[in-house]
Amino acid sequence: MTPVPGPAGGLSTLVRFLRDPVAEYARLFRRYGDLVLVRLGPWPFVLVNDPAHVKTLLVDEARSFGKDPLLPAVRRALGDGLLTSMGERHRQDKRALGGAFGRPMLRRYAGAIARAAERTCATWSPGELDVEREMGATSLAIIAEVLFGADLGPEAYALRAAVEVVATHLPWLVVSALPGGALLPLPGVLRVRRAVAVLDAYVAGLVARRRAEPPPDAPRDLLDVLLAEGYGAAALRDHVVTLLVTGHETVAHALTWSLWELAGAPEVQDGLRDQVVALAGQRPLEADDLPGLGASERVFAEALRLSPPGWSFCKRVERPVELAGRRLPVGAHVLLCPLVLHKDPRWWAEPERFDPDRFLRPYPRYAYVPFSHGPRACVAAELAKVEGTLVLATLLRRFRVARVPGVAPRRRWGYTTGLEGGLRLSVHDPTDRA
Repeated sequence: MTPVPGPAGGLSTLVRFLRDPVAEYARLFRRYGDLVLVRLGPWPFVLVNDPAHVKTLLVDEARSFGKDPLLPAVRRALGDGLLTSMGERHRQDKRALGGAFGRPMLRRYAGAIARAAERTCATWSPGELDVEREMGATSLAIIAEVLFGADLGPEAYALRAAVEVVATHLPWLVVSALPGGALLPLPGVLRVRRAVAVLDAYVAGLVARRRAEPPPDAPRDLLDVLLAEGYGAAALRDHVVTLLVTGHETVAHALTWSLWELAGAPEVQDGLRDQVVALAGQRPLEADDLPGLGASERVFAEALRLSPPGWSFCKRVERPVELAGRRLPVGAHVLLCPLVLHKDPRWWAEPERFDPDRFLRPYPRYAYVPFSHGPRACVAAELAKVEGTLVLATLLRRFRVARVPGVAPRRRWGYTTGLEGGLRLSVHDPTDRA
């Protein structure tokens, strides 16, 4: 059988990956094709970059692949929630939690999402804003309210700071789990532990208050679902912390990138705003408005294509499996990079161009993986789409956004891709179309 092609490996390849992983992914695919075997340090990695390979990896042969081998390190912070659980435990949890993200609950959440976005608008005034900070605060407030029925109130600042520390510094835990890593003086590890202690205290109080209430006739949010399923204190903690961190961070990044792209495309802003005003005037948006907010939904989808928060997925080959007629070595790690796949000109015309209307045209399903696919697909994907659609529609009805001269986003590579130093944009009255 034909072996998987790739370079000899060595220090130079590893250094290029550490310096700019996405550029190195793209270079290797151009040189060797859509399936590349490369050694990074002592570990063999297979890189994939074809929708057919993605379908095999995530759907058809999903049980031949284990989850990211570095997740045990992440588990030290997040516990055994949906992100880190494996096998039958993960399948049971996903079934149990699925009801919290079904259509009836999404309709319930929509009003709370729109109200949170309106509260954000009420704090804005014309001038410059760090939109990453604003979207982080908005997204965290939404997650806390719609999934756990919590008004953050005076706890908001400490909780938000703790969530951001965990999301930003998770890679330090991964490094500490590598051979010899525990001996390194890694400052991020201590910061994560302190932040996790803040989250644990918050979640313990949240659960205690809910347990003290009479049980509702029907679940109102995710926390009610978890309690009705009979989860113990440790499992409750793990699911709540996982969703606070991942549910906040990924949507906040996607909203930030959406605003950045809109700031460079005033005509798209105008079309989105005109659609919202024609649909709802100035009244608060609600669940019934979602089918009419196609422009906002497509903007969010396009931002996820251009800048997916989950920039790289990693799985481990657990049993013999073939991709494109080539046998993958058992024990190898398989890497998929949505940031490269989403910009492949074979699947996307003018892939670097911001064009929300491309989602009105057909595209290969597995060339777009912001929420993964198959058994490990994000259980909260539809909630994220509803949140992105309603927040953007609410903000852009009230304000225009424009880029600040000399300011450009700088990516921060971590477990998700964030922005280094935030992102300043200027906001103006929407009637100012100059």
